[in-house]
Amino acid sequence: MKANDFKFPTGFKIQRVVDPKTGKATITILSVNGGGERGIIPGTVLDRMEKKTGRRIAKLFKILAGTSTGGILINGLTLADCCGQPKYTAEQMVQLYIKEGPKIFNKSLIRQVWNQVIVGGAKYPASGIESVLNQYFGDALYKDQLCLTIVAAYEASLRSAWFFKNYDPDDGARKTSYVCRATSAAPTYFPPLLNGATGCFIDGGVAANDPALCALAEAILLSEPGDDFLVVSIGTGKYLRPYTYKQLAGFRLWDWAVPTLDILMDSQPQVTTYVMEKLLKIQLPQQYHDRIEQALTRFYSFDTNLDDTTDAMDNTDPAILKKLQDLGNRVVDVEQTADFNAVCDRLVQICETEEAVVAAEDARREQQRVARNESRRKS
Repeated sequence: MKANDFKFPTGFKIQRVVDPKTGKATITILSVNGGGERGIIPGTVLDRMEKKTGRRIAKLFKILAGTSTGGILINGLTLADCCGQPKYTAEQMVQLYIKEGPKIFNKSLIRQVWNQVIVGGAKYPASGIESVLNQYFGDALYKDQLCLTIVAAYEASLRSAWFFKNYDPDDGARKTSYVCRATSAAPTYFPPLLNGATGCFIDGGVAANDPALCALAEAILLSEPGDDFLVVSIGTGKYLRPYTYKQLAGFRLWDWAVPTLDILMDSQPQVTTYVMEKLLKIQLPQQYHDRIEQALTRFYSFDTNLDDTTDAMDNTDPAILKKLQDLGNRVVDVEQTADFNAVCDRLVQICETEEAVVAAEDARREQQRVARNESRRKS
């Protein structure tokens, strides 16, 4: 769906359960940034979250947004199995990066020379990533994901950001593997993905590498007045490697390709955080002002610093992949332990409250059914 097109499904309502104590429903939102193989970092954080809460990510969050590797990650965590349950755990998604990374980022020198020098084009062929996505997602349709999902891409022929939404009829009819391929078509790394006869998608990282703000805006539209929010945003690491004036001033045209993508992907999460913090200063209708205020007081962002051995998006060296896992664990165990524990406790509390409400409602309906049957029997 183009950024300037909003197709709101007629009669669509987000799944919401009202807490009888507060009279509010809580909309839980997860956002995951782009970053290639560095998706291991948020994958590890989410693995720890599943293990601490004892619940799958698809049970903890109602709306999930992702860009590039984040889009693959959230779709993997909300993919349904044959019984309507989440097919993959966060741990299994981390293993996807470890096991399939060499296939996605094929380092064959002959292949790279052929692609980049002989025939031109991207650093890696589309066949590797497409075969992995087909293997993990099969023929599943995007509309059948277990949660509401929003995946960012960029439609180059329309010169427009594009947000795939599984509850939009057009987007939902696409295969999930197609949506994942569209959001991860990183310029210089992979070829663009054909859209229709002449259109094409490229990586959502050029438009919204951190889709947290997009997810919050969507949640506000899908919620009801008075609803509460809990927003969790997880990054794939922050660049520390500087670009100096002397270095950039000496760049030739072709030298800018990778640095430009790095700068775009690194700066957008900073912009998202800035806007989230300043949003209340914008004059908005009171009904939206109240809901945004609630969201901003419940916004948690998890990320960590990279070094010059871990900042590449396509490094599949086993030692580096282990370091990325260590970075994800460091976020939980060292850098943001208090926030992580607070988020997990709050998510469990929300789930337990909702489960109790649903169970009570089911019991009430069962009592009504029994009473009707008894009345019919007596009559």
